[in-house]
Amino acid sequence: MTTPKVVVYNAVSVDGRLDWLAPDVIGPYYQMAATVWSPFDAVLTTPDTLNPAYDKQVGAASSSESSPGGSSSSTSNTACTCPTGGAASAAAEWRQDDIPSVEKRGGKCILVIMDSRARIRHWDQLKTSPWWSYIVVLASNRTPEEYKEFLHRKNIPCIVTGETNVDIRAALIHLNSRFGINNIRADCGGTLNGVLLRCNLVDEVAVLFAPTLVGGQTHSSIFKASDVTQQSQVMDLTLIATTPTESGLVFLRYKVKPKSS
Repeated sequence: MTTPKVVVYNAVSVDGRLDWLAPDVIGPYYQMAATVWSPFDAVLTTPDTLNPAYDKQVGAASSSESSPGGSSSSTSNTACTCPTGGAASAAAEWRQDDIPSVEKRGGKCILVIMDSRARIRHWDQLKTSPWWSYIVVLASNRTPEEYKEFLHRKNIPCIVTGETNVDIRAALIHLNSRFGINNIRADCGGTLNGVLLRCNLVDEVAVLFAPTLVGGQTHSSIFKASDVTQQSQVMDLTLIATTPTESGLVFLRYKVKPKSS
């Protein structure tokens, strides 16, 4: 059973914070992604990334359709795990036929949303966005049934793995085997990044450093996970590329060294 190649990519300040990035960083962030990796089969994200972006575009109180049965809370809750049993104990559910290959999709990626708590807003905008060809939702057995039925009516595939939380390893295996997804860029925050990294599912880590310092005492890291207890748990990286820009941005790309079994 094969998992896709996973690249974790984030833009941060020099002190490693994900917040308070200037708007002029967003363009170079996506331009760099298109230049270095082209094309990705899929982009993996969460409501914590999508909702604030679309709230700014169309307003949090817009008439756009929201997910039924979910929580309207803005509190971060990625709700995924990586059980030691992997895919063997996970059931999967698909709500439509196979998605066409990337060539037949005109080179557009698939948007994969981790949303077991039914928290996505602005479905109208997501469904009509020109940046992806299809949307796939990752859910768990605890995901509200009315949300699954909503996705079915909208012809949005729903992969169900795990009991309370999404089994991320099993979900990635199903994305590869069922939908032919061979590579994914994770465009999300530190919580999902942390799960992917702790589960040894990440092949590359890339960071675009903005020439700013934010400071603060709240935790805003690209890698949120439990504290390590021994040196062997530290993840080693190999530098692949360093790309400075005229605007002061610096792009660093690393390969994750596999852990010895």
